Amino acid sequence: MNLLATHEPKQNTPARIVLQRSATRFNAAMTLLVAALFFFDLLLTRKVQLDGLSQLSSGWPTFLFVVAGLCLCHWRPLPRLIHSCENAIWAVLLTHLLSVVIQIAARSPFPLVDAQLTYIDRCLHLNTARIAGLSAHIPMLRSIFAATYNLVSLLIMLALILPPFTGRPEASQRYIVALVIGTLITATLFALWPAAGPWMTEGFAPSPIQLQVTKYLLLLKSPARVTLNFNSAAIVSFPSFHVVLALLSAMSLGAIPRVRPLVWSFAGITCLSTLTTGWHYGIDLLGGLAVAVTAQLGAAWVCPYLEESGKDSLSARESKILANTPKRFKRAA
Repeated sequence: MNLLATHEPKQNTPARIVLQRSATRFNAAMTLLVAALFFFDLLLTRKVQLDGLSQLSSGWPTFLFVVAGLCLCHWRPLPRLIHSCENAIWAVLLTHLLSVVIQIAARSPFPLVDAQLTYIDRCLHLNTARIAGLSAHIPMLRSIFAATYNLVSLLIMLALILPPFTGRPEASQRYIVALVIGTLITATLFALWPAAGPWMTEGFAPSPIQLQVTKYLLLLKSPARVTLNFNSAAIVSFPSFHVVLALLSAMSLGAIPRVRPLVWSFAGITCLSTLTTGWHYGIDLLGGLAVAVTAQLGAAWVCPYLEESGKDSLSARESKILANTPKRFKRAA
């Protein structure tokens, strides 16, 4: 018996029809969004003198791999893995397009505000250098924080795949919408208040990666024509995009009760790691928290327009069938 295939009712029940229609509407909306972001990137990269947009094609191998997985899931069939593969496709496309948006934001005419962010941290009695120094005295703790900071991409992947696999596709759909909203808010704030990081003002030496990112940010701030660099695109200080990603991922995975304590613990450690690793100011963490909450609320407002509304979305005949459908099939929705 194929256990993956038995997660969904095999017959074409009204509950399945609602799921299929919701997925179709969501995928149509994502197609329009991807097209809009591509033309936005195309126009603005020319205006702000950014070259190398053709690097977007570097994501095609991953894209084709996920599409092949989607075809396999349709052929088997594996309904819930279909939703997971669809989410992965949108994640691949949106990751590259939104990365360009962040780099476009870095070309804004506003100067770096590291001194101002340091002043705000002092008012809040926060100091990244001191926090990072304290964690350095406990090697195991420092290693845990460093590992969680670097493993946020794993949390993102799980937030895209696990909810649909456990019968909660709406949680991952809301997650994708929240990520888009959160990224656009982050890009706007970054354009208005750009900063490199606390090593600029708090007197500690940056790591090689932090130094590389700072050099790229300063290059983007110069009037010179610049080539997009996706390897050094982690240039946002305020608000902390790591915090945004960790919290939104935890909100998505929190729809699964069994993993809720674990993912929220992981997200909390990730938020703290933005300070212990020296990447962010304290106000960056608080800003990331505010952006994540705003993005989640925005997604909660947008997503009902992308989803079918249950019985109201069915015809009179389908609604009658649904009323007589066994509860075990209704729960599959």
